[in-house]
Amino acid sequence: MDVLRATSTIAQALASGYERVLCCREIEEARALRARIPGALVGGERNAVRIDGFDVGASPREFLEARAQTLVLSTTNGTTAILEAASRCETVLLGSLLNLGALAAELHGRGEDVAVLCAGFKGSFALDDAYCAGRIVEALEADRSDAAIAAEVVARSFPDAHSGLTARTYGPPGLEEDIRFCARESVLDVVPRFAGLEDRAAVIVARHGGIVWQRGYGSLDWQSDVAVDAERTMYDLASLTKVVATTAAAMVLVDQKKLRLDERVTRYLPAFSGGAKDQITIRDLLMHRSGLPAGRDLPKNGGPESARKAVLATSLVHAPGSEIEYSDIGLDVMGFVIERITQKPLDQFVRRAVYTPLGMRSTMFRPAPSMRGRIAPTETIVERGEVHDPTARALGGVAGNAGLFSTASDLAVFAQLMLDGGVAGRKRLFADSTVRAFTKPGPGWRGLGWQTCPGDGSCGQYLSTRAFGHTGFTGTSMWMDPESDLVVIVLTNWIHGRESGGVAPVGVVQDVRADIVDLAALSIIDGGAERALPWRLRSQLQNGWFSGD
Repeated sequence: MDVLRATSTIAQALASGYERVLCCREIEEARALRARIPGALVGGERNAVRIDGFDVGASPREFLEARAQTLVLSTTNGTTAILEAASRCETVLLGSLLNLGALAAELHGRGEDVAVLCAGFKGSFALDDAYCAGRIVEALEADRSDAAIAAEVVARSFPDAHSGLTARTYGPPGLEEDIRFCARESVLDVVPRFAGLEDRAAVIVARHGGIVWQRGYGSLDWQSDVAVDAERTMYDLASLTKVVATTAAAMVLVDQKKLRLDERVTRYLPAFSGGAKDQITIRDLLMHRSGLPAGRDLPKNGGPESARKAVLATSLVHAPGSEIEYSDIGLDVMGFVIERITQKPLDQFVRRAVYTPLGMRSTMFRPAPSMRGRIAPTETIVERGEVHDPTARALGGVAGNAGLFSTASDLAVFAQLMLDGGVAGRKRLFADSTVRAFTKPGPGWRGLGWQTCPGDGSCGQYLSTRAFGHTGFTGTSMWMDPESDLVVIVLTNWIHGRESGGVAPVGVVQDVRADIVDLAALSIIDGGAERALPWRLRSQLQNGWFSGD
């Protein structure tokens, strides 16, 4: 089927490979952005004529030939060329055009097969529409190539209201639901593109024990042609280690009654004693209220044993129990407690007690050199497969705070174990009461090891208060919501940086992780009313992403 994809200049620009595309509602705003951003191009058309003073029009060919890191687009967009081209196409797909209604009416009056998409508020582009539209056309081409179709997806066009997608369809039964599903599903596919993370991300969304969305985006790094695979590509999990390794091991030992949450740490580690340290409990370590600092410099030349002694000798910065301060050192001490109880290194114990029973074959500390070809790199100064975190590196690569590598697929298995109350198939790794105790929200929205969801941050705005998860500095996150039986895993190697050099502001990866969780949560209908999408995603607004914001 010949298809005209008149889905706005924003889609054409992103498809042409631009790293950043900024949209403006006013021509003068576009010109002002060009003045602020070195090397930016400004593009847009009015009635198929390039706007005076702009660098490029709305032609994809011009985008490809001009090439720049940043493209600034005016929202003006002509229709003459669209109408002319539409006369030669069987299906016309429109999105985010200012005169959308009139153009759609004229095309439909000609007998064209038309799919029209619009979301967002009046007078602005909705970046997701263009990609939603592309996915819908693919679905129609695959399944309904012989059907006469005219579909309208209409937005509530009010600048101060959230936009809701509704659909009115003319065609075979079930088409309306197909359009709704494609539109919402495809937005998940778009979010990493907004942030320039499309070359380095793996995403899994699972519900009721089954994967409903699984994607690997692009290649392992800017030079590699090895595709990211959600089942195969291994990421440095950074602080996800705290929950997938250290906290998981603690849960096993609590169940076995070998570890008591309100016992003093010094009972297990006599070397961790003296002064107020004698008052610190296991619960304090897991809830980040031990009084230990966030981190500290460790000796670089004395080896892991020297680093271990330095961790145990770390002075407190607060009285135990008085304040919550997220502490890598506290979880390293927790790792030492586990090793003392089990008489095994942390990596060996957690592999035997958790990963092997779950079949998590791609989850490990210190992956072998032979596995480097499937590991996403972190910073260029860190050898691929070596832990990025300096504290974990000083401790020999196995630590309670960081060091674990895994795949999105393996993490989905572990996440489902948590949602199923510690049971995987016929195997019970820990009691459901233990899961509830560790994931119950406490002060500062801290569980035992786990973070819980305050309704913002990386867990987004739509998970329940029972949700729990964690994030990692390298660009990783995992969230589970028992109320909706939902798992959302996002793994990126954001810290690896951009092809053009430098690492994007941390707000970029924070917004992407939160957007994906929100979109997954909002896609759940369960026979009820469809929930409205936000009028703009964080990764569309891009607040604080660029200098001067």
